[in-house]
Amino acid sequence: MYSNDESNNPRADQAGHPSMQDVIEAASHDRRTFLKGSLGAATLMTFTGVGLSGCMSGLAHATDDRPKIDFKSVPPSRVPVKDAVTVPQGYSARVMVAWGDAIMDGAHWDPSGAMTEAVQLRTFGAHTDGMHYFPFGRSQRGGSRRGLLVANNEYSDPGLVSNTTAYATEPMTLDRAKASQAAHGVSVVEVVREGSDGPWKVQRPSRYGRRITVNTPMNVSGPAAGNAMLRTAADTTGMLVLGTLNNCAHGYTPWGTYLTCEENWNGYFGTADATWVRNALEARYGVSAAGFGYNWHLAEPRFDLAVNRNELNHFGWVVEVNPYLPNSQPVKRTALGRIKHEGATCTESNGRVVVYTGDDENGDYL
Repeated sequence: MYSNDESNNPRADQAGHPSMQDVIEAASHDRRTFLKGSLGAATLMTFTGVGLSGCMSGLAHATDDRPKIDFKSVPPSRVPVKDAVTVPQGYSARVMVAWGDAIMDGAHWDPSGAMTEAVQLRTFGAHTDGMHYFPFGRSQRGGSRRGLLVANNEYSDPGLVSNTTAYATEPMTLDRAKASQAAHGVSVVEVVREGSDGPWKVQRPSRYGRRITVNTPMNVSGPAAGNAMLRTAADTTGMLVLGTLNNCAHGYTPWGTYLTCEENWNGYFGTADATWVRNALEARYGVSAAGFGYNWHLAEPRFDLAVNRNELNHFGWVVEVNPYLPNSQPVKRTALGRIKHEGATCTESNGRVVVYTGDDENGDYL
């Protein structure tokens, strides 16, 4: 049955490399050792005396001056109402955009029937993860009333896409695979606020409304661009690839672009070829003949490990998207490494940018 959970993947042998827990334990030991030494003790006394009390006094003063959000806390709740959202007194919650809602010209999806690729390419994608709001205009007034909501669509539930409870046993078709693929990726939605303090809504028509999916052409930049491991029959250069998938957390850059992170890319590939044996790199990230159960490989050779082995290497990157330029091509930034990316948080100082990204493979690193 379909699964999007990487927790079942055993961590592969890494030739003696320390686990994340090993790193944490070593750092903790080093800190304890430092504090036991004379320099550590002297430093601690300094902070315990005037130094620390002064810092704490300044911190308390700064904290007291900060504006506070005033609301009554919400107690734990198990409201037996479908899709219920509990909010504090004086607050309200409403759906602004949902899976299958039109984000450009075209009809909404009718969930009483199967989703199709054509409809999904014009509507909001499935299973939202990371998102960011990009305002229009530099002024507070303009930016708080109109902008672009960019959201990851991490995965799809094939049974819901196909409107069937027997997805795992019914024959896979190319139409089904394409509809499921189109539910993945990124949604760019133009949103506007009604009135001075009214609700937000999706702006249609919009020249900015856009879907980026498993089949969107993308450039490859950085050290892996053109590498032999990225070359396939469809792209003999290794410079232009198709698509992004399992887009988990995200980031945004100081220059106003969106970073979407490819996480559990390993589970979208499979093969029925009994002679296929995974290599060390594939084993490292849990690639298997069965995959997560999407079964795209049964209808499309692109996802068959025994037919297009290098296609797998097109995924596992951080992808940069410019939401303000709807005709721009996304770019896979290979300088940020190929892992199971969970987030890409940027920090900037004096013209230098650092990106923090986590590897969601079991036992791995930040």
